[in-house]
Amino acid sequence: MLATALVVSAHVTGGSVVDAATAATVTCDPLPAGAAPATEPLASFTPQEPPRRLVDTRDGTGGFLGEIGAGCTLQLDAVAAGAPGEAAALALSVTALASQRGFLTVFPCAAGQPPTSNVNARPLGTPTPNLAVALVDDDGLVCIYSQQRTHLVVDMTGWWTMDGPTRFRSIPPVRADDSRLDAGRSPVPPNTAREIDLSSIVPSGTVAVVANLTVTEPAAEGFLTAFPCGVAPLSSNLNFRAGESRAVAIVVGISTDRKLCVQSNTSHHVVVDVSGYYETAPQFGPASALTPVAGDRLADSRTSDGPWTSPFQAGTVRRLAPVAGRADAGQATAVVVNTVATNATGPGFVTIYPCQDEVPFTSVVNFAPGEEATNLTFVDLSAASEICFYTSAGVDLVVDLFGVMAAPAGTFTEHLQFDAHTWPPYSPTATDYVVECGDGPVELELDLLPGTTARVNNVPVAAGTIQLPGTDDSLVNVRLTRSGTTRQHWFRCVPDGFPRFEVERPGAPTPGWYLTTAGTAGAPFALILDEYGAPVWYKQLDAESVDLKRRSDGRLLYAPLLGPRYGVQPDAGYRAMSLFGTLVDEYITVDEGAVEHPTDHHDIAPLPNGGYALISYPVIDGVDLTPLPGTGWSANDSIAENVIQEFDADGNLVDSWALDDYFGYDEVPYPIRWPAVPGGYAGDEVDVWHVNGLSAIDDGSGDYLITARHLDAAFRLDRATGDLDWILGSLPVSAPQESGAPRLEILNDPLDGPRRPHHAVLDGDVLTIFDNRTDTGQPSRAVAYEIDDVALTATMLWSIEAPDGGTAFGLGSVQEFDDGGVLVGWGPVQPMFQEFDAARNVLLAMRQVPAGQAYRIIKEPKSVWSASLLRMAAGGFAETP
Repeated sequence: MLATALVVSAHVTGGSVVDAATAATVTCDPLPAGAAPATEPLASFTPQEPPRRLVDTRDGTGGFLGEIGAGCTLQLDAVAAGAPGEAAALALSVTALASQRGFLTVFPCAAGQPPTSNVNARPLGTPTPNLAVALVDDDGLVCIYSQQRTHLVVDMTGWWTMDGPTRFRSIPPVRADDSRLDAGRSPVPPNTAREIDLSSIVPSGTVAVVANLTVTEPAAEGFLTAFPCGVAPLSSNLNFRAGESRAVAIVVGISTDRKLCVQSNTSHHVVVDVSGYYETAPQFGPASALTPVAGDRLADSRTSDGPWTSPFQAGTVRRLAPVAGRADAGQATAVVVNTVATNATGPGFVTIYPCQDEVPFTSVVNFAPGEEATNLTFVDLSAASEICFYTSAGVDLVVDLFGVMAAPAGTFTEHLQFDAHTWPPYSPTATDYVVECGDGPVELELDLLPGTTARVNNVPVAAGTIQLPGTDDSLVNVRLTRSGTTRQHWFRCVPDGFPRFEVERPGAPTPGWYLTTAGTAGAPFALILDEYGAPVWYKQLDAESVDLKRRSDGRLLYAPLLGPRYGVQPDAGYRAMSLFGTLVDEYITVDEGAVEHPTDHHDIAPLPNGGYALISYPVIDGVDLTPLPGTGWSANDSIAENVIQEFDADGNLVDSWALDDYFGYDEVPYPIRWPAVPGGYAGDEVDVWHVNGLSAIDDGSGDYLITARHLDAAFRLDRATGDLDWILGSLPVSAPQESGAPRLEILNDPLDGPRRPHHAVLDGDVLTIFDNRTDTGQPSRAVAYEIDDVALTATMLWSIEAPDGGTAFGLGSVQEFDDGGVLVGWGPVQPMFQEFDAARNVLLAMRQVPAGQAYRIIKEPKSVWSASLLRMAAGGFAETP
């Protein structure tokens, strides 16, 4: 049975069978040297289960029948052979059956043949396998050159892609099993599965291990197979002669309880050394990715060139710096090297290991005089980015580089992960994260890059697992230093009920602070997020709240929900609190004309002089509403009026404006009589105007911009004259207007203006507005108009539709920046927040999971607060009146 480096997973199945009848061709013409394919780091490995036979020249599998001639090259079309189109590199078990010694080289065809080897064939037709990391060229081709005439068997055991569900972790070689140490030193019987428990070596969630499989003292010629316990063996990994020691690299699936089985057709001893594993991609933190190398000769002790110029003597240790000069050298954690032992003076073995360690009790290559022995291995780098080679007998070694495992650029760790959900996604340039610690404690696992030192809460730590209390609101500081550069990360344990966000950051938003409110049932929070989506500051609130914004003195304004649709509570209002949660002020409207004027929660307009303006919804009875469109209105009805009240810095009422003085009921496109809500308003009054946006126009005029949802309009109130300067709305310019204010002609807008708008802002002559478009069958949008108050036109400049055609109903916000970027809050539509650049590329997107909604989101400059102040003040509850 032929050896195949088995790459399977008990949890991942391969694709459908593909007809590979014409995947392989052979040429004996020299291939022109070309450029190697551009190689990006390949983060994920997908095992092929079962391994797929691509080529067998003995029976014509793959399209070529007969031996490959000396000096000829087999060309393999990877996709035609069954590899997926996204595969950038293949795990190939390449087996030679040659009559005389020679070598085979695997390489991307377009790059030309490198001066390296992957398999060194044994004579007399003895099957000689080895695992190869085969880089696919841009045409989807892999080439295999044979120095001597040979039959060739190629099995695909998996493939690497740029992204996917698994990640690799390298570890110093660990001896997982040695049957020679069993009681009585009895050999493993033939056809008997030997179960190896790896639970002390690899973590839960491991799907495959990278290991070296060695057979020794076999009773007869045979084969050895490694496989996940509980799964029938599908092929062999290693072929051997009677009495010899032989090794091969394997990447093999393991069972869900982390057990690996090995089995042979003859009695034998077996040794298994583990040097890494593939696990389910961690929920958080960096992970190394494989960058394949087309073939780079690192050392050859037979020649006078390079770092080694003479054979190894017995007991010799030599060093190599395999990543020196590479662009990814600083991030490299491990390398994939192929080692050939030749010209041996006697039987022996090679051990490869990180140089700072003692020589481990493991072996990679087992050799004997008169032939070559070859093996591929994944080996961890030392702190100085070196690997060491030890030989037990005199021998020449040839070492070729075929891959580099490297952590993402800029990271100082290969692994940084809590055993609790952590977000937003890890970035080496981000500083803050939240950890859902539950009841604690939590564990932090650190695996440092070579040359990195670490402190946790200012205590020096080594790589490994660190237990932390994990109490609510506690902050963990991780300080990493490498090559004179220090990076710090802060991890906040958040309380139960804290809203979870999934953050995508395809761009680089301008640094700043995002203010919003969000929460889960019974657990509302005020949040300040950084440009990575991390809540650097938060306070838990006593009630569902909306409209978090910054006051000019750095304190925060927000409103508890004061009614189901609008404010109805007579003695409650907007609150001002310090960053530490101390209640500083409460802003409440005042009654006028013996009519109760409850404060509304939709908006507050802070004024430059320290004053402020609020919205109120007083209920007025005895109103003739028959001019309203539709039916259900009477001549003696009730309305929820809208009044804007302005106060000075001492809280004295300065002025007020009622919408009933400016608009007639025949101007209302969307009046609603809301159903009664227990504990709220009676339900008889009609919500005619529904003012939901109020802002002071920042041009020194003192004027206000007001948004009224049920008027389908935003309008400018001239504070000095008390008149409306203009109205931007859905009604035509010819429609009647009670106050005589002009309606702007809307240009360049295919939807003819807003419907059920929310949160309008006027900056110079540009008005941005969140256009809900409720009950239109159309998606919500953020939209901007250029206002010409002389020509009385509003020309649409741009619009952005809600994700997936969603409608925000009565929530949402839009903010345009000086550089043309836009921040949109989509209310209940997910993602809840999106930031775009001027070309409307998404820079940041945040979605609450499993669901949620946000009234508004506002971005403030980074300079308004320091991150250290926000971290110091974060956590706990906001004080209530």
